[in-house]
Amino acid sequence: MNRTTTGIRTWFWIVLRWADMSILPLVFQCAPRSRRSKQRWVITALATLLWIGSSFLASSLLVAQGPPPTPGHWLRLEPSRAVSLRGVSVVDGNVVWASGAEGTVLRSIDGGRTITAINVPGTTPSADRAAGDPALDDIASDFRDVHAFDQDHACLMTAGQPARFYSTSDGGRTWSVAYECPDPRSFFNAMAFWNRQRGLAFSDPIDGRLLIVSTRDGGKSWQPLAATKQPITAKSEHGYAASGTCLTVAPRGRAWIGLGGAGPHNRMARVFRSTDYGQTWSDAASSLMGTESAGIFSLSFSGPNRGIAVGGDYKNPLATGDVLSLTRDGGRTWATPATHGLRGYRSCVARAIRDDREYLIAVGPTGCDWSVDDGRQWHPLGDDGFHAMAFAADGSAGFAVGADGRLARWTWHVQ
Repeated sequence: MNRTTTGIRTWFWIVLRWADMSILPLVFQCAPRSRRSKQRWVITALATLLWIGSSFLASSLLVAQGPPPTPGHWLRLEPSRAVSLRGVSVVDGNVVWASGAEGTVLRSIDGGRTITAINVPGTTPSADRAAGDPALDDIASDFRDVHAFDQDHACLMTAGQPARFYSTSDGGRTWSVAYECPDPRSFFNAMAFWNRQRGLAFSDPIDGRLLIVSTRDGGKSWQPLAATKQPITAKSEHGYAASGTCLTVAPRGRAWIGLGGAGPHNRMARVFRSTDYGQTWSDAASSLMGTESAGIFSLSFSGPNRGIAVGGDYKNPLATGDVLSLTRDGGRTWATPATHGLRGYRSCVARAIRDDREYLIAVGPTGCDWSVDDGRQWHPLGDDGFHAMAFAADGSAGFAVGADGRLARWTWHVQ
């Protein structure tokens, strides 16, 4: 048996005795006799000891760490009205607006401690409806999206008929009709703003084209895009007015629209994108299957390239196969991670920033999840269900809304 083989066998014997406190004497007992071989042996032994020690330490840390700690949780607030809420806009840690069915508009200017119901004339059910008069069923407006600039200025979007946008500049004491689409087939899904002046909104297709409207005066008036510029859609494509977030925008005129229904590319749900404030559009297939009840429900982008789409099938909310799609080239191509951990259909995804670290939060009717690696891996955040959520631009505050008037405020765990 040569010296090398003997050294290897001796070293394995030492490793097997690692737990024994006599390891130091063993090292000296098993060392070769010649000076040169001893130096070589000691160097190898020390290197191996360092490798074993570092591996043991890393493994110990991983075992001790366990599941990653959640960045925060949702603190339920007292509901003011038992209606479905799907619109929410967070200005800062104090000011939040919410909206929903039956003409519901809510506002808080103290971080959710007190919530005020705001009346929009002509959009809420009257006492006659409560008494059971079916002729008045169509009076109530369903405000599926709201965008607030501050505690006084806000815009509302109605899904369904009448297809109206409203604007206020005095905290909701008075409202004006900013736009009404004359076509009874219109059904608006979402709106988004680049700044206090420029904004965009879109409706389900009419005659095979997405109806897109824009504003340049902070939502006081809206103008439809020329029919020849409206994106062409497949017969079954449509939007989802589930959270007001299937449309998102980014600086320098970038915008993205996510659709449901089967697109022309292997029935995959499509994303339309624009780089000129919605004047021209191109499209790409996501990695999510589109059906009558499935597709993209929410979009979020961090910068011009890194984006995420969440959705799924709202009729099968626990299915996890087609709920997440990621892009790294601005929406030109999309892919789904092989294993991601997102636990089912999610109607809204939003980005929150804490101490320069970006978190993704996704909510849906069956629970919430979070990610800290740009959406590649997700972790459970509880089973409380919500339709929509939003965070302030600085990440200081977040609010979520859902069925039966559900309201919640985000509480950070991380410092």
